[in-house]
Amino acid sequence: LPPALDVEDLELNESHILHFISAWQHLTDAPLAIYTSKRAWHNIVDKDAQWPASLPLWVADWRGYDKPAIPEPWLHWTFWQHTSKGRIPGYTGPVDLNYYNGTAGHLRDHYQELWT
Repeated sequence: LPPALDVEDLELNESHILHFISAWQHLTDAPLAIYTSKRAWHNIVDKDAQWPASLPLWVADWRGYDKPAIPEPWLHWTFWQHTSKGRIPGYTGPVDLNYYNGTAGHLRDHYQELWT
C-alpha cells in the first residue's frame, strides 16, 4: 500500500501539508496518498484548492452508507476506511477495515512495484 499522510489534526494547515508533500517528493519517488475525512479536510484546507486532486485519496467515512463522502477537489477515492470497529479472527480488539476502489489484481500490480 502507498504511504499516506494523515490529515485530521486541526492544528495542521495547508502550508504544513504542502511542505510535507514537497519534502516527501524530494526524498522519494513513492506515491503519497492523503488519508482524511471530508469534514477534517475542509476544516484544514480551502475548498477551492485544486492541488490535492493529483494525489490518491484514502477517505475515512464510518457513517455506514453505500459510498463515502468525498472532500473537494477529489472526484473518486482510492481507499475507503469504512469502519474502525471491524473484527478479524485471532485478534481481540476492533480494527480498521478498508475497501480498495479497484480489483485485487490492480492493487497488486499498482503497488507491488513500490516495495520490490
